[in-house]
Amino acid sequence: MNVKGTHAASWGPSQPPYPDLMPTPFAHRHSRGSTLVLSLLCVTGLAIAAALTLQRITPRFQQASQAAAWQEARLAAESGIDVALVELEQNAIGFNDGTWTGWSQYSQASAAPTLSSAGASLLATLPASASGGTSSSGTSGSGTGSSGGGTGLVGSVLGTVGSLLGGGSSGPGNGAGNGQGNAYGQSAYKAAQLAKKSGVVIPAIPQTLSLTKSLLALLGNPVAVSPPIFLDNLQSASAGNRPTNVDVQLWAVYPTPNPYTRWYRLRSVATVALPPLATRTQDRLENDFRRFSLRHVREQLTYDDMGKPTNVPTPSTTRTTEVLVEPVLPFELAILTDQSLSLATSGVWAVDSYDSSNPNKSVLNGQYPGRLSPLAQANGNIATNAVRPANSPYGPVIAANGTLVRGAVATNGADDPATPVPESISGASKIDPTRVRSDFYRELRPLSRPTTGIFRLPPPPGQPFVAGSPSQPAFYLITKDLHEFSVVPPPLGGAGATVIMVNGDLSIPDGTISIAPNVQAQLFVAGNIDLFNRPINVGGLPAQLQIYGEDSQGAPRTLRAFGNASVTAAFYGPSYDVHLADNVEWFGAVAARSFEMLGGGTGGFHYDESLAIVGAPIGFRIARYVEDVRE
Repeated sequence: MNVKGTHAASWGPSQPPYPDLMPTPFAHRHSRGSTLVLSLLCVTGLAIAAALTLQRITPRFQQASQAAAWQEARLAAESGIDVALVELEQNAIGFNDGTWTGWSQYSQASAAPTLSSAGASLLATLPASASGGTSSSGTSGSGTGSSGGGTGLVGSVLGTVGSLLGGGSSGPGNGAGNGQGNAYGQSAYKAAQLAKKSGVVIPAIPQTLSLTKSLLALLGNPVAVSPPIFLDNLQSASAGNRPTNVDVQLWAVYPTPNPYTRWYRLRSVATVALPPLATRTQDRLENDFRRFSLRHVREQLTYDDMGKPTNVPTPSTTRTTEVLVEPVLPFELAILTDQSLSLATSGVWAVDSYDSSNPNKSVLNGQYPGRLSPLAQANGNIATNAVRPANSPYGPVIAANGTLVRGAVATNGADDPATPVPESISGASKIDPTRVRSDFYRELRPLSRPTTGIFRLPPPPGQPFVAGSPSQPAFYLITKDLHEFSVVPPPLGGAGATVIMVNGDLSIPDGTISIAPNVQAQLFVAGNIDLFNRPINVGGLPAQLQIYGEDSQGAPRTLRAFGNASVTAAFYGPSYDVHLADNVEWFGAVAARSFEMLGGGTGGFHYDESLAIVGAPIGFRIARYVEDVRE
């Protein structure tokens, strides 16, 4: 039986096999509809999941973006502080005020108490109460009026900073803050607002940083401050390319009668744009802390917006940093060199200290008490910037040669931290190893002679220089060399001051240099200095005779003394090599390119601690940093 043929014949060629299993038109439509529903359900589920994910992620992303802008605001504010520090280096170093190009101030026509001003001259003084410590018998205008070798200065300033920055706390030392920080802040804001409404913005001039009777003084603090000057709407680069704006304010703070020991308060306010869709976070405290201005600028922030309003639109965030900057003065150390430093090679020559402004650290009239006296101090600190060769980083940069140093010793590296022995000093048997450090560097900048004042004709040979008053010193110009001389008080008596500028050498082969009591003399010397074996300012105070070696433009310059020379003076000359020999005894301080003592005998080097607040700034350092986080 042909089953296969029979089967084929029974179905016929036009009928498909198993017709009951073939899809119908309705079945096709039902399949397509089910697929569409499933697809829609899947898309809807994914959309819901994506929405939930975005709902959770978007606020976090916004917060991260806003936090990044907040962090950039701090960097921008600190960049404003950097700009102000550079301006200080250019305009506030030395004895001459700078031009303060680009800075502005409000017109003095304002009735705001912070904007009253008074002129200041080269050696202008403040009342004795402004020193923050017990006044002494030191020379008027020399900056030696605070007791404790500057402790009154530090205490007064740090106490004042508590008020300036809103802390209201006092610092160490004799001075104390008045605890009026917040009150001062609010009053200053009101005064600033009044100045903005009634005053006219004008460019800053050097007299801006003159002594003033400020609001702070009215509150009873023992300092004087200047009215503020400011840089308006500085543009700062942002890591996130966000619009950034910085306002910088600067005040001069005078804690002592010496106008050159002025500190500076710097305040920098930076505003950085937030993303356009910035919103408040769930944490209200975080919004306040980060100082977000979402629709309108916070009222508190408008007080710091000096000059024209910020050009950064809302939403934005703002951060404010403040620093207190103190001056680096030329005579803060007994001996400071930029290169080599070599001490005595024989005898009992030693380095120690005393304080002519403190009767507990000196004898009659502020004189050195003697090396064996219990009044002699151990603050004869010495330091050098000298460095070792790159292939020999550890080794001596100071040759102590067995000299007793009653003070700290600092170097710019050269000491192996892995060993207990100070490799940076040779012959260190009489140096306390616990007072040795190797992280020191201080740039020595030449100080230029004053460019203001009326120059008098030099006196005839054998006649003394006549001092002017501390507020109006007598200026003399010596076109050649200067030899022995003396300085007498002003004709009407009282304290006196004089400035002598020497275009040639200072050479004392005979005679002496004599400065009358209560008189200060500043010498600016362009040539070499040779003191021979003469007594210089014997019986006086080091602050009374300040000698400044001027910039030699690379030409060699020397200061020399030998024999039994006795020198009472403070010397600053970054271009000068100091050579002492035999039994020279020096009372005061020396800052020079190099220092060498050959021999020694019974001489010595005795640092007067009161010199720490004498002289014009050679640089600045940050004493305190704080961020203002008030709303």
